[in-house]
Amino acid sequence: MRTGRTSVAAVAATALVVSLLAGTPAAADQVSAVTTQVFRSIGERIAFNGALYFVADDGTRGTELWRTDGSADGATLVKDFAVGGAASGSTPRFLTVAGNRLYFSTNDGVDAEGVAAGLWYIEGAGAPVPLRDGDGRRARVHGLTAVGNRLFATWSSAVRTVDPGTAVLRELPDDVRGNVETGIAFGGHLYLNLSIVGGATPNELWRTDGTRTQLVKNIAPDVGRENRSNPEFLATTDRGIFFLADDSVTGKELWYSDGTTDGTRFVFDHQPARGTYVPPGGAVTVGRTLFYTPDDAVTGVELWRSDGTPAGTRVVKDIVPGVTHGVQSNRVHLTALGSRVAMFSGAELWISDGTAGGTRLVTRLPGVLDSVPVVVGSKIYFTAWSSRGYVLWRSDGTAGGTFALSSGGFDSVTSGQSSARGATVLGSRVVFPATFYQAPGTRFAPYDVRLYTVDTTRPDVVRRATTRPTVSGKLARYGTLAVSSGNWAPAAPEITYQWYVSGKPVAGATRPSFYLLPKYEGKTIHAVVTAAGPGARPASVKTAPKVLKGKLTVTRKPAIKGKARVGRTLKIVKPKVDAKGTKQTYQWYAGSKKIPKATKAKYKVAAKYRGKKISVRVKVTKKNYRTVILRSPATVKVARR
Repeated sequence: MRTGRTSVAAVAATALVVSLLAGTPAAADQVSAVTTQVFRSIGERIAFNGALYFVADDGTRGTELWRTDGSADGATLVKDFAVGGAASGSTPRFLTVAGNRLYFSTNDGVDAEGVAAGLWYIEGAGAPVPLRDGDGRRARVHGLTAVGNRLFATWSSAVRTVDPGTAVLRELPDDVRGNVETGIAFGGHLYLNLSIVGGATPNELWRTDGTRTQLVKNIAPDVGRENRSNPEFLATTDRGIFFLADDSVTGKELWYSDGTTDGTRFVFDHQPARGTYVPPGGAVTVGRTLFYTPDDAVTGVELWRSDGTPAGTRVVKDIVPGVTHGVQSNRVHLTALGSRVAMFSGAELWISDGTAGGTRLVTRLPGVLDSVPVVVGSKIYFTAWSSRGYVLWRSDGTAGGTFALSSGGFDSVTSGQSSARGATVLGSRVVFPATFYQAPGTRFAPYDVRLYTVDTTRPDVVRRATTRPTVSGKLARYGTLAVSSGNWAPAAPEITYQWYVSGKPVAGATRPSFYLLPKYEGKTIHAVVTAAGPGARPASVKTAPKVLKGKLTVTRKPAIKGKARVGRTLKIVKPKVDAKGTKQTYQWYAGSKKIPKATKAKYKVAAKYRGKKISVRVKVTKKNYRTVILRSPATVKVARR
């Protein structure tokens, strides 16, 4: 374990994206280049004392240590530890912050013992200072980790420490051997799986504060050396640590410790007699709750939670039921996001509040996670695949709030793919390296990189339609409508479509064109166009509704019932059509002239119309249908009473 060091998952895959490449990619939201300085490669990065320290090869000095404050002033070389040409770099490693010091190791020249290695520290804004071991020789390390302001190191499997305020790397009392990078810090101690401790009880749960090394608990006391409990540490809370250990009965399962013998206990048996497995990145604590993704005999690999007790350990949600299914254990990563946990599983991003009902799929990304996510406030930043290559993404835990934020040096060009790799938090900024567009004939290599920064304090850019999408085409049965993509600012390389009939989405109707079937007659039709791309949240526009007018088919024509005599009442035999919900209105006629106020289904013949033939006009209407006007056959001439 090393405090604050960035690690990168190298696994990547592509996924099918239903999109339309439309126009120039957006200028990313509040993203700018830190410097015009170009590097052949950028490696480890860590925030320290208000600056980002990073290992980079500038093509002139080899791989050395650089720093930047994230502003437009650029990056500066900390020190050329191995002076020489482009192949002479010192390749700094193990960047680790302990208190007010930044520690790191370099290969800066062969010492008296023939070893090209040296341990250095920077205190505050000072210059690098070399460390010595207890015999006055150059300090050498194979790994570093920090507990508060104390540094622990491994050299030739021996555990060593730097006491706060000193410049000496000393060995611990007794013969203490193990890998400090696999340990975990809690309560001022480093908890370790030590291979040798003065020859007693190896490969058990130990802890050290740099002055004293103690056995916390002998978890598997009655087995041979090769079958010890071999703790694997998962995560800590403010009250204890979670780890996997093998007690020789249950196999390697979940344990909890508060740092005392009595407070170290078995928690849960996921795979009886066989033991479970939690992948790297598959455990995180939120408050005092552990979220983790074990391989369970009942659920398979799923999201679980534990408070450190058997009763408080349970599956959060069985996302993919079945013991042989579950989340993608080889591509899973958990990150605390406030009071919730974000889970990346393959190309899927999930969010959970620790309950089954509060665990939901946020979105399916175009490709898998490519870096360890970082959090600023209520937002999570990570690099993953997109239609523009590997780019920086941002999510607030909602589908609409998850989008590609920047492709770095490819944001303002029409072609080329980014290779952004990992992000580091520097105050309110997120800094990441990425390749950049190079014009033909450039002197830079295709995979040279620059540093880019996101200023998270500035307001988001809002994507809007500068030209709204519109629907055109033949509005008739068996006709075809088409919706335009519109124009957007920032520009949107990904356009998706959804057609609606009577306000409901039509399954599978996700193309720019829409075929008008007879069943859509009499209904309103519109499209929703959604624009997405680097730099801003997706935005949607609903087009003006179109009406596919229906046709009413007459199944019975109107007629008049009754005798055409003065004083008698005539009635309409109402027409019938092939649709329900129609409305009929009437107008009686004497000859070719309207009879005033004769608009009912009945008409009492007035004396003044004697000798005239009576008829009735019927108007049949229905919303979104063509109006039908019918005329009944005329009666004989009206006779006297």
